[in-house]
Amino acid sequence: MKRLSCILAAFLILGVPPAYAATITPGTSCKSAGQKATYKGKSYTCIKLGKKLYWDNGVPTKKPNTSPLDMPASCNVVVPTWSMEISDLWLDYRDVWFSAMLVNASIKYMATDINVYVEYYDNFGIFKKDKISVPKLFPGQTLEFGGGADFFEGKFPTDVRLRTTCKSTVWKQYKVIKGKSPLSLEQFSEEFLDYNYGGKRRDILQIQATLNSRIIIDNIFDQALTCDDRGCNFFLYGTFKDTFGNTFGGIATEYLSGFFENEIEPGETGYINLQVGALLTDIPLYPWLSRVTRFEYTLIPKF
Repeated sequence: MKRLSCILAAFLILGVPPAYAATITPGTSCKSAGQKATYKGKSYTCIKLGKKLYWDNGVPTKKPNTSPLDMPASCNVVVPTWSMEISDLWLDYRDVWFSAMLVNASIKYMATDINVYVEYYDNFGIFKKDKISVPKLFPGQTLEFGGGADFFEGKFPTDVRLRTTCKSTVWKQYKVIKGKSPLSLEQFSEEFLDYNYGGKRRDILQIQATLNSRIIIDNIFDQALTCDDRGCNFFLYGTFKDTFGNTFGGIATEYLSGFFENEIEPGETGYINLQVGALLTDIPLYPWLSRVTRFEYTLIPKF
């Protein structure tokens, strides 16, 4: 008898399920109303009909699908940075540059119809908005981009924030063009101006400069790359970097018709003359303008 007691105690400690939990048949008797058990992918409940207790017909149990393959496409902004340059001490004028990375973390779905909203804040909230469009990001793609804006008369941002919206769709195979292009700084205009501002007159030195880059493009698509006055059939995104990999703002544009040489047919090679201008008054060139050495870009077609 003592031996039998020990065996029963061991079963209780190990949590061996009662016999009725091993096999459940709808309509067979159960012990207490509301009792639940799972058997062969169904969840059964003990119900009372009249004075008797029966197992119901059961409800299929759904297992949560945690597969990373089913993660929808995303368009997350990563590592956003911004800076404000004092380009004219006398006229109270500022340039703001920003850059960021856009990441699609899905390994199965493509992000499309992406809008990046650039919001400039002052002490009271948002006072200026811009929008950048990106046609698509394939699974796992990271896209570097940037932009900028001018501000006058003391209305300067205290913060710049980026937020995004996009759609998730089935991945259709397509390509992008990525590359690096050397940059050169050209100072092509320097003149003294007789300026009147706020009833005060003075001579100021105005300097105009550009960052120039000739981007060589091998058209790997089955359609020609073209531009006209209405824009291009592709977008160009990129950031300016120095030899150490530091980023100094960037661009995101589809309007390159003034710098695009005709069209590039499938399989042919052409180039884009990229020019980014800076107008500086009464101060030297921005320190970063003389530091940048290359433009790292991604070309994404609309088609």
